[in-house]
Amino acid sequence: MFSFVINLTDFAIIGFDTHPEVIKRFIESNITNRDVIDRLISISSGGKTNIYSALQTANKEFSHQIKPKKTLVMISDLLATSGGDFLPVLKRMDDVRIILTPRRQTLQLTAPIINQLRKLPNVKLYFMKPDERLIPTLLEKVLYD
Repeated sequence: MFSFVINLTDFAIIGFDTHPEVIKRFIESNITNRDVIDRLISISSGGKTNIYSALQTANKEFSHQIKPKKTLVMISDLLATSGGDFLPVLKRMDDVRIILTPRRQTLQLTAPIINQLRKLPNVKLYFMKPDERLIPTLLEKVLYD
């Protein structure tokens, strides 16, 4: 799973599972879109998902930006299995777009969080169909929505 932080032209990418890993910082400009996609595709889950820690890392990346509005795009099944409560962190962010990758076995567990997120004015949810495999296409839709 990973989190994708973007401000349309300036972006950072943070992969997360047990702990966050910055894949691309805002200040890196020599990385191509193909490199970014290749790095994202290579991410795999394998531990205890800590969304809270990833959002804290995203906030640190955002702190280096002077732009008034910052957008966070997160791709996740929202099943946080470790770390603190991440909802208060999301509430403080300007604009949050979550691409939800539900799995049948986790949908019931995440339903309460999804319902809370639907009530937040700064959060938009996008549901990825189980058979949809074109993340770059979906990201384009989410970013320019």
